[in-house]
Amino acid sequence: MYDLFLKTAREIFEEAKAQKRLHYNPDYGTLRKWFADEPGVRRTRYGSLEVDTEPTSRLARFTKNNIDEPFGPAEEAFLAKAKQWMSREELIAFDVTVGDGSEGVSARMVVPRKHAHVCYGGTKLFKPAAVADPAYWVLFFMDEEFEKNKGRKQPDKKVMLRNAHSADGRMVKFVNNSNYIGEWKKGIFAGEDYRVKLKNDAIFLHAGCRMDYLEDVHGDFKVTSSLFAAL
Repeated sequence: MYDLFLKTAREIFEEAKAQKRLHYNPDYGTLRKWFADEPGVRRTRYGSLEVDTEPTSRLARFTKNNIDEPFGPAEEAFLAKAKQWMSREELIAFDVTVGDGSEGVSARMVVPRKHAHVCYGGTKLFKPAAVADPAYWVLFFMDEEFEKNKGRKQPDKKVMLRNAHSADGRMVKFVNNSNYIGEWKKGIFAGEDYRVKLKNDAIFLHAGCRMDYLEDVHGDFKVTSSLFAAL
């Protein structure tokens, strides 16, 4: 089933390219402009852009992979639907390097241009690259249920997410009816987790760090550094 996922992803990419509907690796300024033009975008007092996503968090309960679940006709229909809906859109394709680049692992996002904030956010997380054969693909598409989902509680949303892993650690992920950037980030993490598990030499941590200028209980301000890590 991985081969069918990869074939579909490549066909979507090549068809959009041939029809001149594809914006491949646009620069940071262009992505920011497209993001700023999205409906409902707000500018913070510091000049940053923010927008509400649909949904506002990940959709783990709607996500399946071909390692833990059997894929079959439902996934074949899902891929056909993805190809149908993405054929109607201007698309952005954006390649990144995963990690420090020493292992030659790369990933490609494909998302409708009208949801450019997903790609713009991705430029903050990974180093841009240009590759012919990415190890991971993460493709986003929306259908007629996307707008209706905004009025539904999360368990009732009409969404579907599928990760297809290959025997050698490659992955293709399709995301239906979510423009939440976490699905891009976690898509790459899912690919990396499985690829490294195949090598049997990994401990997995979810970690982050930040620096803040905070006021303490005495009214003084100082820079505070925080590190968070969890298995």
